[in-house]
Amino acid sequence: MPRKKENDFKTKADYDIYYNNYQHDRLNCLMEKGTKDRIKLACDKEGIRSANEFIKQAIEEKLFRCGIEKQISIEDPELKKEK
Repeated sequence: MPRKKENDFKTKADYDIYYNNYQHDRLNCLMEKGTKDRIKLACDKEGIRSANEFIKQAIEEKLFRCGIEKQISIEDPELKKEK
């Protein structure tokens, strides 16, 4: 099935939702109370704009230390042809 184009959607919001679901994985984490506040303090200290960005950077650093290179998994055969 070919990937949908931006003009295949009724609204830009519909396209954005589709694109985000298609291009990203979602992870949900439960942490102990107070962790969010600690992350916000660390963001302020490091000059990072969001807790999400802080967490992504922390995960990438840990993966790098484990020797796992950054890879993007492409499951859409049409995207594989473009490369």
